[in-house]
Amino acid sequence: MRSEQTDSYRLFNGEGDLLPGLVCDIYGTTAVVQFDGQGPSEFWPRPLVANWLVAHAGIHCVVEKKRRSAENPDEASLEILNEKSDAFKNDVLIKENSALFQVNLEKGQKTGFFLDQRDNRNYLRSTSSQKSVLNLFSYSGGFSINAGLGGATKVTSVDISQGAIDLANTNWKLNKLIPDKHLGVGADVFKYLTQTTEHWHQVIVDPPSMSHSENQREGAKLKYIEVFASAAKRVLPRGELFVSSCSSHVSFDDFFEIITESLSS
Repeated sequence: MRSEQTDSYRLFNGEGDLLPGLVCDIYGTTAVVQFDGQGPSEFWPRPLVANWLVAHAGIHCVVEKKRRSAENPDEASLEILNEKSDAFKNDVLIKENSALFQVNLEKGQKTGFFLDQRDNRNYLRSTSSQKSVLNLFSYSGGFSINAGLGGATKVTSVDISQGAIDLANTNWKLNKLIPDKHLGVGADVFKYLTQTTEHWHQVIVDPPSMSHSENQREGAKLKYIEVFASAAKRVLPRGELFVSSCSSHVSFDDFFEIITESLSS
């Protein structure tokens, strides 16, 4: 929850909080809500949700972020549901465990930032001292900045979006970290892993969803195996490999199978 060190966090986590299809992330005094599909979008009463947030969560502005559609994957939109005195700001500076991040609520992935990875980022910070770190699918550098704050000797961020790499560089500077210790690479991760010969103590692989429907599940599993196996080869002896999946159609059993196959190839 909110503290002097953290002003942004996930408040509602859908099914995990017995609120199916409803996600709410807090960015300072702004709440961003999303509904997972047509069913939840029609079920949840927007005014009731927005009014509750303003009344009970210290929020000055509630916006709904419309999910990108298959027809327009690069377009997202925000709708203000409740606002106090023109409180809405699209670009916000947030604080998570004292780390600073610049976030664009409209153009950013998901609700703007992957707040649900907070504990994992904090764990990386606690283990990265005097280690080299490779952050794949780095987005705006959440793991990278935490590795830097934890005392990593060098951090490499790789993302296909140059805009994401630019934002990671901005966030690195915001946290007053040594510029020479961070390298941002705008590249396709799959290609990058086939071309690099470097090794790191810690490698993080946090890819975007590779399965948007049940029909894509088997293809997604193959992609995960490919990238995890390639990343594992970049880890130094006695190093660490961190992997994750945000594909709802890939179950825990599927993911365990993917990891087993990746590390045995």
